[in-house]
Amino acid sequence: WIYEELIKSRKIAKSMLKRTYDTQKFGANKTLFYILTSGADISPNNKEKLFSNSVDAFINMIDVSEDKDSGIFTIKITSEEPDLSYELNAGLIEEIKLHHENISKQRHNKTLHFIMGRIEDTAKELQNAEESLRDFRGRNRRIENSPSLLLEEERLSREVLVLTGVFTTLKQQLE
Repeated sequence: WIYEELIKSRKIAKSMLKRTYDTQKFGANKTLFYILTSGADISPNNKEKLFSNSVDAFINMIDVSEDKDSGIFTIKITSEEPDLSYELNAGLIEEIKLHHENISKQRHNKTLHFIMGRIEDTAKELQNAEESLRDFRGRNRRIENSPSLLLEEERLSREVLVLTGVFTTLKQQLE
């Protein structure tokens, strides 16, 4: 169901209106907006309304069906000219692909920023934990006979070990 909503989304339709196409009726390199408005006189006062109407008109030209057995979607765009319908279908598929790539890039960038932030934080935590362990060992040179000091050293060592593991994992994810 989400594919049909994406295909018929206003965002995709707005992108399509900016693309140029060749038609027999309007000539070469005309925007879909120009084609759908039949070359009407566009003034600043009515441009927004014409654009919105053109988005709706383009969306109404699209028919999406799904084969329930295979899960394959079929996109059919109806226009006055068969060649234009073909070009619109190809353009729509390209716009969907570009939309998908942009979404993927945005997710990747968010993940990348998150990992880099976590690496920074973990590096600071690891450095603090290492310094705590170093200070502890510097203050307590002979801890063999003290169970509480041995336990404290183990706790500090374990914290350093865990943070080292987290830091290593984050660095691997960054790579």
